[in-house]
Amino acid sequence: SIPTEIIDGNVGLSADNLNIIDKSFYLRGGEIFSEYDQLSVSFMGKDFTGIKSSFLFPLIIRIVSYFFEIDSFSWNFVLIFLCFISSLITIVLISFTAKELYGNKAGDISSWLYVICPYTTFFNLTGGLTSYIPLGVSFCGFIICKSTIFNKNKGTISPLKSSICLSIGCTYLASLRPNTAIFGIILLSITFLYLINFKSYSYYLEKLYSLIFLSIGIFFSIWQIIIAIPYLAFSLTIFIDETGTFFGVSREYLRVK
Repeated sequence: SIPTEIIDGNVGLSADNLNIIDKSFYLRGGEIFSEYDQLSVSFMGKDFTGIKSSFLFPLIIRIVSYFFEIDSFSWNFVLIFLCFISSLITIVLISFTAKELYGNKAGDISSWLYVICPYTTFFNLTGGLTSYIPLGVSFCGFIICKSTIFNKNKGTISPLKSSICLSIGCTYLASLRPNTAIFGIILLSITFLYLINFKSYSYYLEKLYSLIFLSIGIFFSIWQIIIAIPYLAFSLTIFIDETGTFFGVSREYLRVK
């Protein structure tokens, strides 16, 4: 990861024993991350310039750091608490979606699977951005399940409201990471095609507005990927060349396999 000096801690983004690759990118000193924009660094004999990831998670850190001292107990607690709230909402959305599709038992099982998953606890304790991704994905899944675009018989959310909600959800995801921006582009594009062929949609203006909202989400997601190209190149290089572990497994072992 990017070399940096940070205060050691047991939990939170600054935790040494919960090291994740993005931690060093977001923690580069004691200031409120004034160097975040356009980072330049050398790694494995290669020079990378203009490195800049998606903006939402750094914005969350900036806001928390404005009120609390970086690496303090309160700073760690607030970041972990935000992840905890995100996970709670995710559980509710997963439960509602599973119950709608497969019944109450499936909803209970899916909720418990998310709760007992070790990485749910792990990423909550890091206070990192990974916990925010299931929130966006589960929200989109819930909207799809309730939308009349995909579920004409049992859907309760109109195509226009569905398009607005999906665009908001995918915009949120695109603001977190480039890979979730790709997810958003695929989901919104599929919805766009479904909506074009939506036979029972009788109001032309509402259909047009729906397509416009979906297009806005698609173009925003594409823009987020474009501005993150240097970040993607740098992250790929680290993933390929860095030593250590990936999800607890030796990177050297994964390369051999």
